[in-house]
Amino acid sequence: MSESTYATASRGTPLATIGGALGIAGCFIGLIVLFASCAGLNAAFLLSPLPVILGAIGMVMVVVGGVTQKHARIEDTGVLAGIFLTLLSILGGLLEMSVLLGWALLPGTLVK
Repeated sequence: MSESTYATASRGTPLATIGGALGIAGCFIGLIVLFASCAGLNAAFLLSPLPVILGAIGMVMVVVGGVTQKHARIEDTGVLAGIFLTLLSILGGLLEMSVLLGWALLPGTLVK
């Protein structure tokens, strides 16, 4: 009776969940940078690489966790939401980095 024959669930948090959390954190940091820059704090754009980094790390974790950790019972919609959030974090961070680095987004536009 002391030995069990059934499989126990792992206690660790799945990689896809951690990657999605990094995507959410990147989106929130991007929003904070946006609101701070709207308030006139242009130095907030120095934090713009952070959402890109969090989103890229989160994207890798979501994809790897979704593919390799099928036993963790992660729903496909959760993995899709994690991919969407990390993609938003990357794109928002890149738009903020374009302001920081003076990239021209459209042809023929002048950067001051």
